[in-house]
Amino acid sequence: MITAINMRKTIFETQVSYLPSVSCKDGELQQMRLADLLLSDRWRAAVEAVRDEADTNRQKEAKQALPAFMPSGLFSKKAAEGLQQHSGFICIDIDGKDNKDVENFADLKALVRQIPAVEYCGQSASGTGYFCIMPIADPSKHRDYFRAIAHDFRRCGIVIDRKCINVNRLRFVSYDASPYVNTGAQVYDYTLPTRDHKAAQVLGRDVSDVETREHFAAIVGEIEASHIDITGDYGQWFEILCAIASTFGEEGREDAHKVSREADCYDYEETERQYTECIRRGGYDYTIGTFFFHAKRELDAHVFDNLTKDIEI
Repeated sequence: MITAINMRKTIFETQVSYLPSVSCKDGELQQMRLADLLLSDRWRAAVEAVRDEADTNRQKEAKQALPAFMPSGLFSKKAAEGLQQHSGFICIDIDGKDNKDVENFADLKALVRQIPAVEYCGQSASGTGYFCIMPIADPSKHRDYFRAIAHDFRRCGIVIDRKCINVNRLRFVSYDASPYVNTGAQVYDYTLPTRDHKAAQVLGRDVSDVETREHFAAIVGEIEASHIDITGDYGQWFEILCAIASTFGEEGREDAHKVSREADCYDYEETERQYTECIRRGGYDYTIGTFFFHAKRELDAHVFDNLTKDIEI
């Protein structure tokens, strides 16, 4: 049973699950204060060794050898269903590879100081990105808050790692000589209104089911053949999965993977979980028109027009 926090706690008062290694068994999970994980120099030498490693494969191996923790709570096991008590915090990753268009990325931590809901910001273990800890008002809305946070950051031109939506998301220990800490951070309590889910709907819903399936299959085929990523940021990917789920239900699961697979950040298990949720919630009011809308924006115009002659977009 999940226990919600009764009062606002800071990182100095919050206990979370700690993993001596990412390969440890469920019974080996420990508890540690969040501040001790975020502010300690205990792992400095190991983290700096990761950052100094020039070989990509060896760097990955060194990173995987680091201890880890689960910022969003105390768990009986590493799976999401093992959550026993939510910490009241959500953690987001801002990776350099996802934000190549952001000017002065190295100064991003200074910009984050302007966001009132950020309690902590520091360098990631690899040193190529940042992660932020944010207090949230209602643990039961963890995933909904993430969607809103991703939307807010995207409006500022910043892409956050979509896999952070998972409440059991692991975080490798890190080291930052000058982290940003604000124990007076505002508690984040905003979710996207339902009407936003309909913003990307377009014409084209009057075509027959056969025509819809044919156009959809043609576009998915082109995406696979040309290796085109139409998923964009988290919000766009979420809308696309909802559009497929609302139209095709379980039959569209494999196509959802085909579309998602072209993204650099594709994760099979996360796509499975997200698509299942989209089906369970009826596609959040999105229609197949949303899929066509995003496909038109990302595909070559001439190619798209040839694939969808009978649809007005």
